Amino acid sequence: RRSSETIKENEKWRKITKPTLLLTLGLAVLFYSPSSYLLYIACFFCFVGDIFLLFNKNEKIFVVGGTLFLVAHLIHTYLLISRSGLDHIHFSIYIILGILTIVFGLLSFFLIKPYMKNLDKRTSYSLYVCFLFINAYFSIVATIITYNPLYLLVFLGYILYLISDTTLFITTFHRDIPRRDFPIMLTYLLA
Repeated sequence: RRSSETIKENEKWRKITKPTLLLTLGLAVLFYSPSSYLLYIACFFCFVGDIFLLFNKNEKIFVVGGTLFLVAHLIHTYLLISRSGLDHIHFSIYIILGILTIVFGLLSFFLIKPYMKNLDKRTSYSLYVCFLFINAYFSIVATIITYNPLYLLVFLGYILYLISDTTLFITTFHRDIPRRDFPIMLTYLLA
């Protein structure tokens, strides 16, 4: 038997477990941090976004799911800045972020070109991953400023989201690959 045959895809099981993971995370946050209302809202947006992303054959529904995740990432950006004290950092940190985000966005736009020919899809992908990059950037800055290694875990989580979402974009809009759900779900779960 080839090693690629040992990992079997079970689409029905994935469609149940993927959104359930976010629901479980939301409930864990509820018990761990009962006053984190914005975090509950972010988890809810991710949960509903996951349900929409399950219908990746319908492009409009897929875009709605991605938009819900983007809103959740924006909420997380706000929470990351406000809870780590980044709202009091020097303005130059934001200028550096802006420059790096533009460079990262352009790089992602051109690197994904062989896999995503459609300009609108490639632009959407690049804008989406820019928000992942912004959160990864703020996580590193928070790690340095607060000396709290938990922000480093947030950074690693965003890198894993980047891998997961890039794989999802490529397999949805360019070409499906065998057993695509395994790397998408593995990086998603680790994130």
